[in-house]
Amino acid sequence: MDREQRPGGIWLILAILALIWGSSFILMKRGLFHEGVPVLTSWQVATARLSIAWLALSPILLRHIRLFPKHWLPLLGTGMLGNGVPAFLYATAQTRIDSALSGMLNGLTPLMTLLTGLLFFGTRARGVHLIGIILGLIGAAGLIAFNSKDGLPSWSAYAVLPIIGTLCYGFSGNIVKKYLYMLPPRATSALALTWVGPVSIGLALEADCRKHCVPIRTRGARSVTWRCWPCSVPRSRWCCGTCSSSARRR
Repeated sequence: MDREQRPGGIWLILAILALIWGSSFILMKRGLFHEGVPVLTSWQVATARLSIAWLALSPILLRHIRLFPKHWLPLLGTGMLGNGVPAFLYATAQTRIDSALSGMLNGLTPLMTLLTGLLFFGTRARGVHLIGIILGLIGAAGLIAFNSKDGLPSWSAYAVLPIIGTLCYGFSGNIVKKYLYMLPPRATSALALTWVGPVSIGLALEADCRKHCVPIRTRGARSVTWRCWPCSVPRSRWCCGTCSSSARRR
């Protein structure tokens, strides 16, 4: 009975994954802009995504932490190439291109996975695979060149960033397939994010602290010092300490 239900369950999981993956591009755009007004920077969106993902998977991390020392190197590769770098590339790209275009370019991930597998991981491919790679690259070039409502060429260098992101996904997928196939999928996800999650939390706090630096003149002082506004409250000590360096650059 379980074997008969398994194919349907797999297709259901793929459908849910497609909805989550596709909606992420819309949510990134909503985080960056609200009614055309900038809300968050691409840096803040990327670090927030990575931080929240790592925190959400932290219970799984505690369960499989024993696997980390043995597989730390491939986990580093898939963590940086499958999570860290693409998060910043896609967030930066969507400051200048539509979320729909970013999502369509993300469809190059299977092609990039095959291409990197052929070139760097010894994957075997048939002629139909090579034809698919060529057609996919031509389609991506067309999406970038004709990104305007009137159909005229409108080159956008920012559209290259999602393509680089799919290339990172391609390397990450092959690393998982060749070096991490023996690990549970949940363990791979949680352990890989360990390389980027804590760093992203620190970067997110630093970016927020820089954003809220305000001038404060203490009583009797002749000079104005820059401090993070939460730190101006008595007995508040959570500031990341970047206010003074930010002030010097200003």
